[in-house]
Amino acid sequence: MTDDKVCIFIDGSNLYHCLNQTFGRRELKFEKFLECIRNGRPMTRTYYYNVLLEASDVGYQGQQKFLGYLKRVSYLEVKLG
Repeated sequence: MTDDKVCIFIDGSNLYHCLNQTFGRRELKFEKFLECIRNGRPMTRTYYYNVLLEASDVGYQGQQKFLGYLKRVSYLEVKLG
């Protein structure tokens, strides 16, 4: 184990589509996912990047619920653009 701190960058759209295509699901427990990635190293920050859907889009409400969940995950910062 190393003392290096971990900073993680996640492309939300790619992660979503990979989960769906590879495992047939889109759910992910981010706390456990980040724990596996950091492998015992101290966490500095995780950045989750994605595009905000328009309010008229079909998945908007689901995305809002998911983003609300992400905003409660420790050391995770959501970046929308």
